[in-house]
Amino acid sequence: MNFQPLARFDWSLIRSFLAVLDAGSLMGAARQLNAQQPTLSRHVAELDAKPFARVRLVADAAASRDPLFAQVLIRRTDRRAYDAARPIATADAARMSAAVTGVPVTFGITGLADAPATDAAQVEAVRAIAQQAWRIELTTEAPMMESMRVLRIGSAEMDQYRDGISITSPMMVTLAKLGFVDRSKLPAPYSQGTVAQIKDFNTITASTPAYPWIVT
Repeated sequence: MNFQPLARFDWSLIRSFLAVLDAGSLMGAARQLNAQQPTLSRHVAELDAKPFARVRLVADAAASRDPLFAQVLIRRTDRRAYDAARPIATADAARMSAAVTGVPVTFGITGLADAPATDAAQVEAVRAIAQQAWRIELTTEAPMMESMRVLRIGSAEMDQYRDGISITSPMMVTLAKLGFVDRSKLPAPYSQGTVAQIKDFNTITASTPAYPWIVT
């Protein structure tokens, strides 16, 4: 690795980056440093774009391939509501359980089709935890801004960045193009967008018949 000489490095970029990391947002960092948000935003972008090392990767025939790589191209987030009448198949449950064999975790599934009637209360308890966790994430600045900063609205942004949270809703794409989507600050907890997301997630969890869980 060839590192950039420290004498030529602009340490104000690191200072701004750490402040944003500590505060959880540009707004909080600006208050902390008594600085302007555009300045901090520019510093973070400049630091992110700055090459600081050259890394050469060499194939190693002795290294074994991680089986998770086979799932990279098929892994996706499905936000559609589940079919409440379609329980987790026994064979699928067995495969999930076998996948954590030898791993220091406790694994289980609440809501299997052949579970005792008392299992229904546990399903409701897990569902309530999931709904509360989603509401907290959407209305808390630090975790929500992590998502806001990587929103990719429309095909142009999705092609440019190739990461983050992809949004293809025609309404959202239109609003973003018209400048009505502000990704620099936390949406109001009772804004139309936040309330709609909470409602949609509650609809999904209400139709979810079973929940796999892991205790580490």
